[in-house]
Amino acid sequence: MMPIIVTGKTQLANHLVEAIDNSRAGEILDLTDDDHLVIITQGTARGGVKTIIDRCYTDIVSQIESVTRKDIRYIVIGSMSAEYTSFPGISNLAMIYANAKRSLSQYVSDYNQMNMDMGTKSVGGHRIQICEPAAFQTGMSNYKGMEVSKVIDAVQYLIAHPEVVKIQLRQ
Repeated sequence: MMPIIVTGKTQLANHLVEAIDNSRAGEILDLTDDDHLVIITQGTARGGVKTIIDRCYTDIVSQIESVTRKDIRYIVIGSMSAEYTSFPGISNLAMIYANAKRSLSQYVSDYNQMNMDMGTKSVGGHRIQICEPAAFQTGMSNYKGMEVSKVIDAVQYLIAHPEVVKIQLRQ
């Protein structure tokens, strides 16, 4: 199995490193010539508007855009909230979070389309996959929601199936 870097100082990142063979915690700057897969786990629904947008969208896009190698595949952790960005009674910060995750989901789709080889109709190795879970049991959700193992299983599926672009996990 190829070496995998798991970025983000999150509980999910820790769980992924424990569960996935040949993975290690790190940052984009830690990429070596042997690395071909980066899993980006960061996100937050807390803090102000700028903190949420930066952590859930801008920082992730900046990390991906900073890598010039075309042989890197990314798996990013999005959120099912990208599907439901507003509803009666939603708090402003929850709406900001959901819209940042919607923007991330759209970026993944657009990035893959931009990098498509029109001759083969494939994206090749330089692609982004996204896992969009509903709330799962970490500190960010106050340990409510689905078991973290379901998110880990979905990420492992994406690792094994680079042709799959998006997985959504609902409870």
